[in-house]
Amino acid sequence: MDTYTSNGVSLSLVRDIRKKDPKDICPIRWRVTYQRKQIYYSTGVSLNLYEWDLLNNDSRKKEIKAYRETFQDYYVKTIHKQVKDLVDNGIFSFDLLNVRLSKSVGEDVKQAFSFAQAKRMEE
Repeated sequence: MDTYTSNGVSLSLVRDIRKKDPKDICPIRWRVTYQRKQIYYSTGVSLNLYEWDLLNNDSRKKEIKAYRETFQDYYVKTIHKQVKDLVDNGIFSFDLLNVRLSKSVGEDVKQAFSFAQAKRMEE
């Protein structure tokens, strides 16, 4: 899987072992790291270690291939695009990313826009 790193922001697909079930199945999440803080975004998929290894080793299994294509498609069209755009404009923050990904808590689009404008004026 692709990993993106630019200007102190990194994005990668991870197997979240903090949420392991008794059968060693863990959720697969997008991890965004900025200023040593990490936020995880769910993919809605959980895999065991064997399936995770297949996903990362270019397996030709039909189900694993479908997961890989889904992750790649989502990565390119959504999360990578939004992270890269915020980084390229010098306004990256988790609040703005959450707004763009429609997962904001207590932050509306108008507030995010005001925040982005204020950040640009500081420069």
